[in-house]
Amino acid sequence: MKQAIPPSSKKLERYVQVIWCYSSDSEHSFEKVLPTSKGQLLINLRQPQLTHWSQPGVVLRTSGPVSLQGILTQPVIIDTEQKREICGVQFTPLGLSAFMHDKASRFTDSVVNGVEVWGDPATILRQNLQSTGDVRIRFEAIQEFLLQRLIERPAEDAALEDWINALRSGGRVNTIRSSLGWSQRRLHDLFHRRIGVRPKLFARLERFSGSLAGVADHTPNSAHAADLQYSDQAHMSREFRHFSGTSPSDHVTIGQEIAHAHLETDKKFKTGESN
Repeated sequence: MKQAIPPSSKKLERYVQVIWCYSSDSEHSFEKVLPTSKGQLLINLRQPQLTHWSQPGVVLRTSGPVSLQGILTQPVIIDTEQKREICGVQFTPLGLSAFMHDKASRFTDSVVNGVEVWGDPATILRQNLQSTGDVRIRFEAIQEFLLQRLIERPAEDAALEDWINALRSGGRVNTIRSSLGWSQRRLHDLFHRRIGVRPKLFARLERFSGSLAGVADHTPNSAHAADLQYSDQAHMSREFRHFSGTSPSDHVTIGQEIAHAHLETDKKFKTGESN
């Protein structure tokens, strides 16, 4: 069961997409988490760590129970035991770096222990969430924690939003850069610090996220490809395979979590329900 709400604080709207809490008694052991252009705060309330696998049994990276996950440019495997009881935050693309002085690139394709970033308050937040089963109280505690650490950079945030909107509209990086009078060095520095990847890769990840939504809705057609600024449906399919490792037709989402997929190697899921 997953409950997710947008922040009630106006200050956080620019940086936080949703705050969520999730509990599960899933029968399968592992699932694949697909690439994403947005970072997350993850708080494991049952286990003392969070782990990414490159494949079942092969650990890729491990972090503490309160962790920050940046942009993912390639799939990772997680054990569903980590989802028995977990809360978190889905940031907007510029949100992850708004709550710390670390560069966003530090978190790309990684999970970083929140204690390394925020110290003891990260541990205290987890303890407070563990002390109550009331989801509303948990949401409020997470929101207050973020508000206390928010670093607003109005001019830079506005510039990033202009860039993100232009890229989402299909604008080419060099064309946008020329029209705005940006140097390549300045642009790469901004995305390195605040987003975590270069603009072109960010735009590709954004389009991939859109194609995932289309697959979940069973609408990965040529019109959908055009809406996402792909040259054609074949282009969308190639990009989908590049980031997910499977074709759109073989992709099986997990419930409402369209960025989570059943493992192709598990025959149970090949014949199971497709949500």
